[in-house]
This record gives sequence, C-alpha cells and structure tokens, in this order.
Amino acid sequence: MLRQVIRLTIGICMLLSNGMPAWGQGLDITMHVGAGRMAGKSVYQIGGFVAYADGSADEYWFPVSELDWPLDFYVASVHADARIHDRVSLGADVVKNVSRAAGWMEDSDWVEAPDSFDVYSESRTRGEALLWNANVDYIFYHAEKEDQEVDVMLGGGFWHQKFGYHGYAVLEEYPSSPSFPPTNVQARVITYDITYEVPYLELAARSTYGRLTGHVHLGWSPLAHAEDVDHHLLRNKVCRGESDTGSAYLFGVKAGYEFIDNWSLGTRFDYTKIDTDGTQKQWNGGAYHAELDWKAFSEQMLFQVTVGCSF
Repeated sequence: MLRQVIRLTIGICMLLSNGMPAWGQGLDITMHVGAGRMAGKSVYQIGGFVAYADGSADEYWFPVSELDWPLDFYVASVHADARIHDRVSLGADVVKNVSRAAGWMEDSDWVEAPDSFDVYSESRTRGEALLWNANVDYIFYHAEKEDQEVDVMLGGGFWHQKFGYHGYAVLEEYPSSPSFPPTNVQARVITYDITYEVPYLELAARSTYGRLTGHVHLGWSPLAHAEDVDHHLLRNKVCRGESDTGSAYLFGVKAGYEFIDNWSLGTRFDYTKIDTDGTQKQWNGGAYHAELDWKAFSEQMLFQVTVGCSF
C-alpha cells in the first residue's frame, strides 16, 4: 500500500510542478517521500493492586513484570505540507515499516520480592509499524528580509501509532535461582499489539534562506492514550491494557536544500516520548482472571532522508 502511495505522490508532484491550477492560487504545497530508520522501545509493566474474578484482592509491588519491545525498523514515508495565504500551515505524514525483524524483546519478572530478579527471557521478534500524523498551525508571526523568511506558528495535531509483533525463539533464565537450567523454546510463543493516540499542542518555527529551509517544532500532550493486547500462546493467556491518563512530549527538526527549481533534498529527525497509566485485564484459557495496575510507555527516534517537490 505504501508503495502505491509513494508512486501516486511522485506522479502528483510531476503533474503539478508544471503549474498550479486556478483553484490552488494562494496555496503553497510541498510533498516528500522519505526513507530512514526508527529506533526506540515500547514497554509495558504490571503489578500493584490486583482484583481477582472471585472478588478477592491483593497488593503487590510495582512492577511485578515488564515486557520491553524494540522499535528497530527501517521505514518509508510520505509527507505533505501546505501553506494557505501565509496564515495557515497544514501537515500530514504516513510512516510504514519496510523491514520486519524488530530486534529482541526482553521479559523481566520480580515474583518473590521487589528486589528479587526471578525470571528473565529474550525473544526474537518480527513486527509491523504504521504511523500517521496530521497537524494544523496558525502563523502568528511572519518576517521577510531580502531572501530570508521566518514564520512562527502555534497549533495542534494528532499522532497515531500502531505496532504489532510476534515473539519466538525464547531463551529464559532464572537469575535468583542460578542452579535452575535455562529454558530454550524454539517456537512462536507470544503476539503483541499496541496503539498509541496522541492529540497534541505545538509551537513551531520555519525559516528559508535562499535555497535552504529549516523547520523545528515542540509538542506536548496531556491526553496521550494507549491500548494493548498481549497473547501468551503456550498458556493461552490474554492480557488487555488500556490507559486512564497519559502525557507525551514531541520534538522535531528538518532541513532541506532546493537543488533545482521546486525539487529538494532533505533530512529530518523526530523524537517522541509517551507515558501512560491504566489497568490490565487478564483471561486464562478464555476465563476472566483478574484486573491489575498497568503502565505503558515509549521512547522513539525517527531519522529520515527525503526528496521533495514544491508547487
């Protein structure tokens, strides 16, 4: 699907670079295709207060268990930016993984006590990633001097991220009981899906100087949301988590150089940090088991090189 979107984007660029139709006067558009690498992690933890299906309850330390999923993907992307009458700036991005090997998932358990590191395992993972973003900003400051322009903007957007994995080839060790031999399972043992949704406010600035362009933005969200589903296949255990509260911080910078009229080469870097808290519900063999405290957080870095067309 992303390949078709990239082809369509290039076709539109080539068509419209010959001239903007009458309905588009006052509308400045730039479209980019890009490739790069995503790095980081998505982690969830459980523990704390546990309410069982039979009505009983327990209080444990936090975390009792932690799963650390890698975000190591090569990606391709499509980006579009538009400026309307030098007052409103619009943006949209779609990012999709093109590699599936995502690295190693680490599973850690503190079962007996908060300082008792009882179980540790590593699993190979294969995964999928789909991210999209849309934003709108109001240009409240604009300045021009010779061949330099500066815009300062305030606005907001929505960042949607979906990651899916399966884990296999597990090596499990027992650090608090070194006499126990490691367990090696050469099978598919777990699937995991998580979705982050981040409505955010942002402050941004854009500058052009001759053929050079630069853009930087800072974003913040008090309403970040996460949902996940963890299926332990060998035990037929399903865990579903959902956040009640969450926050996120975003930072991005990009630069470009117009090497010929209307065509540019660029690079960009995006950083996102998401932190959410909520509860997880668990089912064993299809029967409801318990609800407990749950936390999901993610730290992400996205590096890309882009080719763009302006019209």
